[in-house]
Amino acid sequence: MIYADSSFLVAFRVRHDTFSLACRSADLLHVAYAKELSAALFVGFDDDQLALARAAGLKTLRPS
Repeated sequence: MIYADSSFLVAFRVRHDTFSLACRSADLLHVAYAKELSAALFVGFDDDQLALARAAGLKTLRPS
């Protein structure tokens, strides 16, 4: 499973680069998948997850 292996590496890299942020494992995986898929926009309601996504270099949006 090459995809799973590369996802793990992306998740590890995101976590390493954002170690000082609060983050749950599911948040980390969502951000890692968004990075791997080159998402144009990361949308969410969880402020910690959005902070992680921003720190990972993703453009974010929190709907009102």
